Amino acid sequence: TTEIYTLSLHDALPIFSIPPNTRGPGVASTGKLEMPHRMTRSRTTNDSSRQGADDGYREYTSMNQTFFKMPEDRTTCPISLEPNFHSIYSEMIDMLSNKKLQQLILHSTLQNARVLLSSPKIRSSSSERSLLKNLGSWLGQVTLARNKPILMRDLDMKELICDAYETGRLIAVVPFVAKVLDACPNSQVFMPPNPWVMGLFSLLLELYQVPDLKLNLKFEIEVLAKTLKVELAEIGRAHV
Repeated sequence: TTEIYTLSLHDALPIFSIPPNTRGPGVASTGKLEMPHRMTRSRTTNDSSRQGADDGYREYTSMNQTFFKMPEDRTTCPISLEPNFHSIYSEMIDMLSNKKLQQLILHSTLQNARVLLSSPKIRSSSSERSLLKNLGSWLGQVTLARNKPILMRDLDMKELICDAYETGRLIAVVPFVAKVLDACPNSQVFMPPNPWVMGLFSLLLELYQVPDLKLNLKFEIEVLAKTLKVELAEIGRAHV
C-alpha cells in the first residue's frame, strides 16, 4: 500500500524474523497475537529467551510499520493496521517492564510519524492519513497515558499545527493531534487544566473558528472537546 511504501523509502520498514525458541505464548504461528493467552506470559522467562522476546515484541508493538515474518509461511502482519489492539500491545509493554524497550518503541513511533507528516502524499492519500491517525493514537498511549510528556525537541505539536495551517496540511495534522490527545483521559497529569494540553486545545479552537475550515476537521475538534470534557466556548484563544 502507498503508506507502507512511503515509510519503506525512509528505511522505516525492517523485516524481523522471530526464532522459534523465542516465541512467547502470545504469538501464534501466523504472527498474530493470541488474545486469550496474552496475559499468560511469565515474568520469570530466562535471560536468553527474554532478550529474544523483547526484540520480537519491539518489532511487533512499536507501531512503526514493522512486520513479523514467520518462517513457516513467510506471512507479513502489519501492526500499523491494527489500532484496535493498541491496548493489548500496551499491556504487553507493561508486562515486559523494559525501559530500553519503551524508549525504542517511542523512538520508532516518532520517527514514522515524522516521515508521514513530511510525506508529499499526505494531503491526497487517505491511507497515509489513516495510518498517521493510528500513529497518533499509539503515540498518545505510550506517552501521555503513561504520564510522560512529548518533548518539544522530539515533536513540537504547536509548531506542527501552525506549519500545517501555512502549508495546507491541516487535513492530516488536526486528526493526528486529536488522536494524540485522546489519551489524556487515561493520564493523571495530562488532563485539563494541564497548561500544555489546554494550550494545544486553544490553538485548535483558533482553527475551529476559521470560517472555511473543513467540516470534518471541525468535527475532530468537537469530538476531542467531549473526550477532554471541556466546552468550546470556555476555552480562551491561544496567541499564535
